[in-house]
Amino acid sequence: MRDYLPLDLSRFANAGARVLGKKDARIPTGKQAWHGIPFLVKPRAGKCVAAFGQGLRTQALEIPVGKEARHVLFAHRLLETKLPKGEPVGKLIAEYVIRFADGSEECLPIRERMEIGVIPSEWGQWCILAWPDRKDGLHARREGRFDATGFRQTEATQANARDFYLWAWGNPRPEQRIETLLVRPAGQRFYLGAVTLSNLEEFPFNRSAKRGVQI
Repeated sequence: MRDYLPLDLSRFANAGARVLGKKDARIPTGKQAWHGIPFLVKPRAGKCVAAFGQGLRTQALEIPVGKEARHVLFAHRLLETKLPKGEPVGKLIAEYVIRFADGSEECLPIRERMEIGVIPSEWGQWCILAWPDRKDGLHARREGRFDATGFRQTEATQANARDFYLWAWGNPRPEQRIETLLVRPAGQRFYLGAVTLSNLEEFPFNRSAKRGVQI
């Protein structure tokens, strides 16, 4: 297996950009590279994501895998939220159940503002355990709007998600083949767009800053 292997989920797709409820809405399709990691959002008959919740798919979905992996990466998006109305953080949105070749399972809770989040997110409401599909950036140092002077002094811009939140799960049993991924929705509307397997020991998303190396 290559270092990263995107899965083809096209046969499970049941929704397209209309599920976002806006005329100009879009979902990027085809081969994607988020944070330098390959993902595949493959369309089929005008549909490109596996969507769950009211008016969509309400039953569990079983996705065959048949591969070993050290990490499993998910690109997903929550479609509705009640956090601004006072609902607590951490509501269960779904369970991703990893089934191994020996019959054992790992049940992964997918919780709002933890592993998945709504897009766009209000300021300060980004996910705690997931990464946005865009990277942090830098402000222009010598130009820009006067009313953004204070922001430029911070130098860095914090990225927010445009299309997906990315979450990586570290497999505690990488020697066991993963037979299937079972997506078990809990009621709130969300969709799964892509799944990528990693065979590297390193965590997929870099947590450390650049370091100088003398050769």
